[in-house]
Amino acid sequence: MKNYLESFTKATSNVLSQIGAEGKESGEYLIPEDIFCKHEVMVIIGLTQALRGSVVYSMSPRTAINIASTMMGGMTIAELDEMARSAICEFANMSAGVCLTTFQDLEVDITPPTMVIGEKMALMLGLYDVFITHITTPWGEIELRLGIEQ
Repeated sequence: MKNYLESFTKATSNVLSQIGAEGKESGEYLIPEDIFCKHEVMVIIGLTQALRGSVVYSMSPRTAINIASTMMGGMTIAELDEMARSAICEFANMSAGVCLTTFQDLEVDITPPTMVIGEKMALMLGLYDVFITHITTPWGEIELRLGIEQ
């Protein structure tokens, strides 16, 4: 399972690079200590077919706003309005899509992204084994959680 999370992490760093930002991968793939998300903005993408589960991208509102601004050509964004939320969902969708291209022997599909915003949220990814890692960007951290049915 760690190899799958590593693939999602590398794909996310790749997409950050494509939009003109740098993402530094922590290189640590850990079992989370609890089910509470560290950040307030989460984008959940379901995985279907050969891999069943979810990948969750979470970040602070500031990180999300800066990624959205960069994706929108440097446009000034003051808050996570509808356009910024859409850009962050597309960022997660692009990252997951790039990752799927590396799974050459597996037929995997993704669901449309779902964004959830709030504080101190518990995130239960079913009864799946869950691993977590982090990517540091110029604007803050992106936390990736991957839960896959074994």
